[in-house]
Amino acid sequence: YQIIRKPMSLKKIEGKIRGQFYRSLDQLMGDLIIMCDNACKFNEQGSLIYLDSLTLLRVAFRTRLCLLGESDLVTYPSVAPDMQQLLASTYRNVANYETETGRRPSDVFAAEGATSEITTLSTIGSLLERGHYTHLSAMQRDFFFVLEQERLANPVDSLIYEDAFLLQRIFLAERDRSFGVQSRSPRLRSA
Repeated sequence: YQIIRKPMSLKKIEGKIRGQFYRSLDQLMGDLIIMCDNACKFNEQGSLIYLDSLTLLRVAFRTRLCLLGESDLVTYPSVAPDMQQLLASTYRNVANYETETGRRPSDVFAAEGATSEITTLSTIGSLLERGHYTHLSAMQRDFFFVLEQERLANPVDSLIYEDAFLLQRIFLAERDRSFGVQSRSPRLRSA
């Protein structure tokens, strides 16, 4: 256990499902992320297990998005024109977040060289300025999609990978503060 501090496997996850341990999809996703993260840390980059774990994580995230689909629109507040300012403030606070050393993790995700197929954080900012987002859930979905694509495209021990998780936690904290929406995942809430 020197390399893997929190062991997790599909067998353990299956046991938790059968024992009705999970109270939310986010709890299950948390264990899947831990399992895949462990597989990537323990195995060589490019190995079959490493690549399979990334594929499994990608499928898990896509399945989660499909399962939540339209229900996300119900659980998040609708953004009326007068609320646009709150949404913009949330975006700015995340995009401008600086670490204790003065580094802005969002800079790499704003660049045109980012690996996301659909958008970058800069694109999200532009869409926000044009009033494209009518629901907080839509902006959150796009924001998390960009971060997920970067996590899947970069090694787990890279700064980009770590920054993607950091920015997701910062986004959730800003969302909670601005909109009073509580994250269902304690793992993502802790910054």
